[in-house]
Amino acid sequence: MPRAKFDNIFTFLAIGDLGPEAVHKALFQKQYFPYVKAIGEEFPPLLSSESFSVNCAKDLSALPGKPHQAAAWTEIRARRFDGLVRRLGIPHPVPYSRLVLHIGDNWSSLAPLLASPRSQIKPSFHEDGRLVQMDYETSESSLSRDTRLAQGQKFIVKADVSNCFPSVYSHAIDWATRGKKNAKADQSQRTWQAKLDYFVRNCHDKETKGVMIGPAVSNLLAELVLQRIDNSLVAKGHDFIRYVDDYTSYCSDRTDAERFVVDLQHSLSEYRLDLNTRKTHIVDLREGIGDPWMEEVRVHFPSRLTPLVAARFLRHAELLAHRYPRYSVLKLAVKTLRGSREADQPSSMLIVDELTRLCTLHPHLAPFLASELETIRSEINEVDKARIANAIKSQMLDAAERAETDVVLWNLHILRRVLKCHVDKSAWEPLLSMDDDLVVLALMALCPRARPATKRRVLGWDYLCEADYQQHWLVRYEMRRIGLLIDSDLSQPEKEWMRIMLGHNVVLSDLKA
Repeated sequence: MPRAKFDNIFTFLAIGDLGPEAVHKALFQKQYFPYVKAIGEEFPPLLSSESFSVNCAKDLSALPGKPHQAAAWTEIRARRFDGLVRRLGIPHPVPYSRLVLHIGDNWSSLAPLLASPRSQIKPSFHEDGRLVQMDYETSESSLSRDTRLAQGQKFIVKADVSNCFPSVYSHAIDWATRGKKNAKADQSQRTWQAKLDYFVRNCHDKETKGVMIGPAVSNLLAELVLQRIDNSLVAKGHDFIRYVDDYTSYCSDRTDAERFVVDLQHSLSEYRLDLNTRKTHIVDLREGIGDPWMEEVRVHFPSRLTPLVAARFLRHAELLAHRYPRYSVLKLAVKTLRGSREADQPSSMLIVDELTRLCTLHPHLAPFLASELETIRSEINEVDKARIANAIKSQMLDAAERAETDVVLWNLHILRRVLKCHVDKSAWEPLLSMDDDLVVLALMALCPRARPATKRRVLGWDYLCEADYQQHWLVRYEMRRIGLLIDSDLSQPEKEWMRIMLGHNVVLSDLKA
């Protein structure tokens, strides 16, 4: 099976070779926050859980009392290429500690359930310490694999699970790990499988519907269910591969292709999941094997790169994005451009200007603009810096109105850490109205003059019950860590778990006193 690409270097350990220690370290210290793609692509440098040790997790898991059994989670709103927002989450450290410790303690039983050869993005140990890594394989290996699978076949099925992670039913995790019949026959909390279901629900404030998008543990839990569906399809004689919730099956005739769709739909329903009918289609291979939008991006990629040629390529990709609005054309174009540029081919003001313009209409490209600006930061004159800064400020305020956490974070990062620009009150004050935990953290870290107003805003939030405190656990803990909140500002349950984390010197952001 082809392997994913991450900085062109990989060290893999088979999932069965991992021990509890490696699993704990990956899920606590590397992928507690939403870092499953290329490093730095989800968010600018702001969050880190490197100091979140297993010993701290054990102390948190030992806390008694009902307030510590379940908790709400911090929400992050991330902009998609199509303008929609995806809701990501960061679980509260107490129920998350219990969940991850339980997974590690039962890893020898879980590992065989996560080794399906059909899954192309399954848990494995990467050299950077992560357990889940979402970057796909190189274009060459992808093309080679697809070509071989299509040999002798006449049709291809492309299928997708509808709203996969938010639709995962927690009890289905129990069904997947010990069989649906056994789980329904014995609904006690005695087995490790039933306890896994229980700990998953507690990370969602006892809700049974959905696992949060973001932390790698959610990918692992979804795989437990999806790999049982894989097994069901294999038992029915189907040949296919799967990228998370995207299925691809090459078939000898249309009847076989239609049967795959029917069987997939039935297997998904057994675990309370649904097929996304809008994204599921059967293609006659006489029409071509590749996705048209991807092939058009790749075929128009220039053989020799200059700043002018690169800028023209981005403009062509912009036209393709308009033609294929349901696909992330521009993101593929920009990543292809960055990945293909040689070390001696630095960025230029022309490319930066083109990306700055594109980000106004396609804000999800902000991480790539930040990277390009980093490479030429020392060469930007004051006139160009002021012009770009004004465009970024405008984009940031627009993103704040749309409540897009990640876009605001990237724009603020570009202004303060890349361009080294002053951000005045007229720029940062509208960000406070988002009442967004990560934005508040970024403001306190990057705009110290905003701290008094930020503290007043946080203390003025409506905390109607303990769940309201829990939802804002991250920003409240980080403010307590540097002394912006004191014990009298905290609820009793907050004091208890924060005392443990402070005692273990857990630092979750780059916020400094």
